[in-house]
This record gives sequence, C-alpha cells and structure tokens, in this order.
Amino acid sequence: KSRPNLYDLSLRVPALARWPGVIKPGTRIEDTASHLDLFPTLVEIAKADHPSDLPLRGNSLVPLLQGERPSSWKQDLYTQYSMINYAVATLRSYRTQNYKLIRDFHNQGCDEFFDLRSDPSESNNLINDPRPEIQTMIKAMDTKLHNRANQIGDSDVIHSHHIKAQR
Repeated sequence: KSRPNLYDLSLRVPALARWPGVIKPGTRIEDTASHLDLFPTLVEIAKADHPSDLPLRGNSLVPLLQGERPSSWKQDLYTQYSMINYAVATLRSYRTQNYKLIRDFHNQGCDEFFDLRSDPSESNNLINDPRPEIQTMIKAMDTKLHNRANQIGDSDVIHSHHIKAQR
C-alpha cells in the first residue's frame, strides 16, 4: 500500500539550467538545493535588491552554477509534507548528505531513519536499530529537525506530542 512519504525518490527533482557564458555545458551539480533557492538566485541574476523585511530562507545558486561551492553552503535539508485530503499526513524530515530522519506526526510507529551512505535507496529503516551509534545519530538528527521547525515556526511540529512519546 502506498502512503505519503519523504523519500529521495519523491523529493529529488532534476533541473536544467542554461546560461551561456556562465554555466559550462555539461556541468553537473550534486549539492543540496531546494525551491527556496530560486528566488535569491533570480534576485542575484537580476542584480536587484530584495526587500529588507522579506526573510530569505534560501541561498543563491549562482556560485554553484559558476562551478564554485561557497564554504558556507549548507547540504542539510528540512522537508515538510502535510496532507488532509485522501489521507492524513504530517511528515517532516531532516536530511544530511549521510543520513535522513523522517518523523510521522500522525502515525505513531511509522518514523524512519536511513544511512544514505550504505542505503541510498532508503530501503532499510534503522529507526529501531539498537546499536548505540545509530540511536545517537537519530537523537542528533531529531534535535536538528526540531531546531529547524522552531526556527521557521512549523507549528505542526512545535505543538506535537507524538515525538515526545517516541523518544
């Protein structure tokens, strides 16, 4: 049975960009980016100023498009998926280049944790793996997930009691 999910197969969307004289043909970027990066990218390309009262949650992709990665480039990604029609889902994930934690705030016992280095297809859920190094990483990723939720005001996570029950 299919259910709402935050697997990379659903999240990763290929994108093409053509910018003669700036992007070298055949350039392939493997860094983490999201749709939140599009607005700051277009602002920079247009050489425009963004309104100072408008928070930017993304970063301009221009350096990546030019073949450079700023040392400050963040590879972590916080994702949200909420659904109230067809099924009820309140899913959040925190992804680093090596790990992904997925929390299901509506369905207790459906949380997931993947070691993306050894399992890029996300087929081996390690959420209940008793190894101390796995449980330590899950706790660290859970802290990152909650910190990001608090930072952006994600009330579905902030006010949830499900997470506390699973810890």
